[in-house]
Amino acid sequence: MLRNYIGDQKTWSGLNILPGPLVEAYKNGNVLLFDEINLANPDCLQFLKDILVSNEICIDIPGMPYERIEKNPGFRLIATQNPKKGSFDKMRQKLGFGFLSRFKVITFDKFSEEELNQIASGLAKKFGYAGNLDIINDLVKLHMKWSDSPDRINDLDMKSSDDIQCLTIRELAATIKALS
Repeated sequence: MLRNYIGDQKTWSGLNILPGPLVEAYKNGNVLLFDEINLANPDCLQFLKDILVSNEICIDIPGMPYERIEKNPGFRLIATQNPKKGSFDKMRQKLGFGFLSRFKVITFDKFSEEELNQIASGLAKKFGYAGNLDIINDLVKLHMKWSDSPDRINDLDMKSSDDIQCLTIRELAATIKALS
């Protein structure tokens, strides 16, 4: 994140240390995307919070000069996360107010059946699916029916009605790819 270590036969150590993507974006005013940020290590999250608050990155690597990098006003950090539930519940961090207050939080509603059909049709085209599109539509209908099923929602074994999804977008994509 801060530094990339690459092999370099021209150096006495055989390594060259280059700025990592975070340092480059921070220094040059680029946009950086962190996908599923709430799966990050708590120390990493604390570091990100610190640099967003202080507007500087301080790098102190033994044997190298101390480096202070000021945040370029154009720097933007976009972070995505999935809810802290389901099969990854124990791996996801609960992001506190101090961290989240550094972001404009956007919450997306559940996909409609029409939106899922558009996504599934696009995936079918992307993966070169040449079969009957009714199968794709049936997959979407199965997802919608299962997601709204009172039996699933009222199941006493469930911690929450949102813990299990029949078909996530990732699973829908994998199914369509397998059909292709």
